[in-house]
Amino acid sequence: MTAKNRESSRLLQLPPELRNRIYEHAVFDNVVMITPSLKQPSLLHSCKQIREEALGIFYANEFKLHIQDCDAGLLMAFSVHLKDVGHEDGVMRFSVGGKNWNNLQQWCLRIWAGDVRPLSARWSDLDKHGHAMMTVKTADVVAAQHQGNS
Repeated sequence: MTAKNRESSRLLQLPPELRNRIYEHAVFDNVVMITPSLKQPSLLHSCKQIREEALGIFYANEFKLHIQDCDAGLLMAFSVHLKDVGHEDGVMRFSVGGKNWNNLQQWCLRIWAGDVRPLSARWSDLDKHGHAMMTVKTADVVAAQHQGNS
């Protein structure tokens, strides 16, 4: 944003503390459902300064994802997105519905390869506990949700 634009923007003329409060009301929802059509709020695309100031507030939300039939494709895409914007340890919660053991096997292979983070874990947990342990943990969580449902 040029100096002229900054001078004409009433939002950017406010003190940073007030701007942050406005950003919280504009982009913080506590829980954001991850869907294929999820997009960042328009405010984050208005100018570079606002994006830099508000991006962390948006990614402080808890993101929820329902994984159907153990298909982790959307999880993988969102995990890559989080890494790209520098928020790879954002809070994510998962629910798993249906079972497809072939998809679970592919999902576990992707965790093992480090392409997707495991359920209920952060990327840093992979470094601490290793890919094998986190792969087994994810498979165990999914299998436990389906125990007794053959």
